Amino acid sequence: ATLVEIYDVIFVQEPPWRVVRQAPSPTSRKGEDVIGTSNHPAWTPMFCPQPVGVAPRCIAFVSKGLVLLRPSLRRNLIDSRDIVLISLHAGRDIFNIMGVYSDAEHTAIKLLAEKAHSLPPLVYMGGDFNCHSSEWDPDYRSHETTAISLLDTASSVGLELAIVSNPGPTFISHNPDLRPSVIDLVFVPPAQAVSLTTCLEPELKMRSDHVPISSFVPIRSSRVDAGKRSIPLEVQITSSYVVKELVFYT
Repeated sequence: ATLVEIYDVIFVQEPPWRVVRQAPSPTSRKGEDVIGTSNHPAWTPMFCPQPVGVAPRCIAFVSKGLVLLRPSLRRNLIDSRDIVLISLHAGRDIFNIMGVYSDAEHTAIKLLAEKAHSLPPLVYMGGDFNCHSSEWDPDYRSHETTAISLLDTASSVGLELAIVSNPGPTFISHNPDLRPSVIDLVFVPPAQAVSLTTCLEPELKMRSDHVPISSFVPIRSSRVDAGKRSIPLEVQITSSYVVKELVFYT
């Protein structure tokens, strides 16, 4: 199966943000630069718009095959270049999914802690958290305040750390002096933390220094059986469709 057939949502951290085309200009024959990210006719990019010169650090690419789920960007709940919160509507049910990029200053983790009381329950949260802890990295000896805050926030929105079926480092630096570590994480509802299929996808790493993570997230409704998956950074994808489960890839 191709990536197009497998995945439905793509959460991309630190996405490419560059000149994507030239727009007609009344003052230049060459046109004006249009700055943005990659586009594909089968996917809708979703992110919180930023001022000119500021690039989003997390983008979701949502398959147009999910149109029946009416994906909506919830900027009214959290408006950040580091976080993408999307609601999927299946019958009377709403399923909220979130992609996150948190920098070395833990900007997104701190913002999530501030907003936790006003966020709805989630069925998925994943991304590059740039956060070390013995809770998810056996080679790390401590469990510090930022990691505790992240777990508390996850718990407040109904999630816990997903168990990866093939554990290993998620960050493998191009600098051989830096040891591999686990800083990319996925959080899911407690009932699914072990049974849910969450795994590293090293064959999709390509030139990135992060290993993608894929997860199956069940979506159930009396009206719609939604389904497939989402995929990550640096992989060019096209389309997929609704089946029985929704998979997220960070």
